[in-house]
Amino acid sequence: EVTLRVPVQPRPFRPAIAWEERTGPKCIPTGAIRRALLFGSEHVDFILGNHRRIRAQLDEDCRALDFYGSIYLQPEDDRLCAGRDAIHLRAGGSCTIEGFKLLVPHLRDPQR
Repeated sequence: EVTLRVPVQPRPFRPAIAWEERTGPKCIPTGAIRRALLFGSEHVDFILGNHRRIRAQLDEDCRALDFYGSIYLQPEDDRLCAGRDAIHLRAGGSCTIEGFKLLVPHLRDPQR
C-alpha cells in the first residue's frame, strides 16, 4: 500500500484567473500530481505536471478547509479515481472524491 503526501497551498486573495469547469476524467494518474490548492468549501484542486488543473469534488459532508497543511492519498493503484478513492487528513478522517472537473483558465476582467 502506498501513501502519498501532497502539500496544500493556500488560496490567493483575488486570483487574476477565472476557472471554467468542464467534464473531467474518472481517474487521474497519481504520478502527475504536483500540489493541491483549496478552492471553495467542498473542492480541492490538483495541479498536474502537465500544468493541467483538475478539481476534486468532495462529498457534501466534508469541508476542504479542514485540509490546511497536507493531504494524504492512498489509491488502490497508480490512479486516483472518483467514486473509489478518498482524501485523508493528517489528523484522521477522510473525504470521498465524488468526481473530477477539468479546469480551463480565463483571464479575469480587471474592472470587476
